[in-house]
Amino acid sequence: MQPRISRDEFAVLTYLHQNAEAYDESSAFEVDEIAKVTGLDPKDVKKSASYLSSVGMARLTRPTDVTYGNMNDFVVFLTGNGENFMRELEDRLLTTLQRAPDVKPGSLAKITTKVGGFVYDTGKDIIAKALAEWMKDHIG
Repeated sequence: MQPRISRDEFAVLTYLHQNAEAYDESSAFEVDEIAKVTGLDPKDVKKSASYLSSVGMARLTRPTDVTYGNMNDFVVFLTGNGENFMRELEDRLLTTLQRAPDVKPGSLAKITTKVGGFVYDTGKDIIAKALAEWMKDHIG
């Protein structure tokens, strides 16, 4: 069975990839912030982030810095492994999708929240294959 990443998980990963300034808690985002931008329910963001955390692409944690709002809230940050996965995925997906007849040349240069849904729907099989290879290399 090939591992899969859900549309919600991909939306969270895409948001983190697009907005991370670092790959540790110094560039963490509140679950509510991600929910607002992606249109997901905060509960679904937390669930998606927990999956991404289980495979080492992100971390879901309680904030340790008092600059965050409610200390009961969770924050999510992209790991270096998650960024590497997204870079590899961009190389694979964007090369393939650039050849699609309904895509303007040069319009897809990076996976962002703006094009994430299109990328997910169009490239599910490529994403699944990349995830399977990534998990084999990083998880065993």
